[in-house]
Amino acid sequence: MIPMACRRRVQCIPPSKSPPSKLGGDFVDLWPIVQKWVAQVSLTLTADTDRASRVTLNGAIMLDILRHQIEYYRARAPEYDDWFYRRDRYGHGEAHTRRWQREIQRVRDRLYRVSDLGHILELAPGTGIWTAELIQIGERVSALDASPEMIAINRAKLGSERVDYQLVDLFRYQPARQYDMVFFGFWLSHVPADKLPRFLKTVHDALKPGGRLFLVDSRAVDLAKNRTGTANLGADLQRRALKDGRQFDIVKVYYDPAALTETLRAHGFDIEVEETENFFIYADGRKRA
Repeated sequence: MIPMACRRRVQCIPPSKSPPSKLGGDFVDLWPIVQKWVAQVSLTLTADTDRASRVTLNGAIMLDILRHQIEYYRARAPEYDDWFYRRDRYGHGEAHTRRWQREIQRVRDRLYRVSDLGHILELAPGTGIWTAELIQIGERVSALDASPEMIAINRAKLGSERVDYQLVDLFRYQPARQYDMVFFGFWLSHVPADKLPRFLKTVHDALKPGGRLFLVDSRAVDLAKNRTGTANLGADLQRRALKDGRQFDIVKVYYDPAALTETLRAHGFDIEVEETENFFIYADGRKRA
């Protein structure tokens, strides 16, 4: 019997029979295992995603932009952690890395102000950077992502039975239950402006009354953009390049904290968006009871 939450637009990923072997702190040899896992489970997005049509962003029309965005993060999975940990082409010197780490720790400290939570929903968990934090403050995490490669890396790094993974197109996701907390890190900036109201309604529907909402995202354009081939295209779009030279056009919105606070409050959250000195915005609030 397929669970209700696994039908139609959501594909559940069963836990492996044996946990993966960890290959060192950075899992540098992990990608061959990930590729094997992805091939074994034969994960695919729904036909709805394959038929994604035109999306309008502030007057600019891009063909299949959301499908291309998913393809970008699938392809970027093996190098995603380099960005977060400021390695390789994302490095900008020791002073920059120390500032980045201090500001990330500020966000972590805020996240840990509330613990002993029940079931947490994480949207776009990626390689598990924040999933690892969430299982420290919650009993269980449901991690929903559109990239099977990201999910495989996440699972391999954590090896936790308290995390369940689901392959989901988040723009078509409809929650089947409510959670004690919803978290998304570096995801909101990839939601097109015309899809933001529906997305926030989905988040609102997924939270129990009084449930916690926490988000973190980029405050400004990454200083490493000149070495990574990132180009701003206007209309909340960027062109990103991978190490192998492939390029993808994606959505990237840099929010004004005050304006985003107003938007979140208008959608039923008691919340305020804050910013760190250089790199991040974050918010920690509640769904109005």
